[in-house]
Amino acid sequence: MVDLEAQLNELTFRESEISQRFTRDHPAYRSLLQKRETLLSERERLNGQVQRLPQTQREVLRMTRDVEVNQQIYIQLLNKVQELNILKAGTIGNVRIVDEAQSYPHPIKPKKGLILVLATLLGGMFGVALVLLRAMLHRGIESAEEMESEGFSVYATVPKSDLQIQLNTLLTAQEIAYQPKYLQKLIRQTYLLSR
Repeated sequence: MVDLEAQLNELTFRESEISQRFTRDHPAYRSLLQKRETLLSERERLNGQVQRLPQTQREVLRMTRDVEVNQQIYIQLLNKVQELNILKAGTIGNVRIVDEAQSYPHPIKPKKGLILVLATLLGGMFGVALVLLRAMLHRGIESAEEMESEGFSVYATVPKSDLQIQLNTLLTAQEIAYQPKYLQKLIRQTYLLSR
């Protein structure tokens, strides 16, 4: 009975190893499962025979079997641990150190100063572009009708004077831009006319 339990435990260990390499349809895995079924049926047959024994003998047999099975499990586990330690110690890597690792006192990336400057420039350019775009799209109110259509009351309008129109046309001419004395004279005349 104890040998049967030991064989079942050994099959359990082998099944865990084989299940990592093969699927359930593999012939090795199938034969392992068939062997396990055979051992289980044999154990059931022996349990039936034990049930026919007197109570005291059954208790003694059960306790003896438990002690021996636990000892064998412990021995198997020790053997597995030793096998794994041997495998671990026997594993030789094919890696060689070519150069020692170097550490730099300053980080290579990210370059915080460059990022800060670029972010500032791009933010400024974006802000100016946004302001210019809004100024182009919003031309303001150009007539009293536009204000009334928006719902505001218009009490009075201040028309452009003829003098202002003349001054604007003279200021936009190319000649005035290059002759500052003529501009001063024109401003004086305008000032005298407005009195």
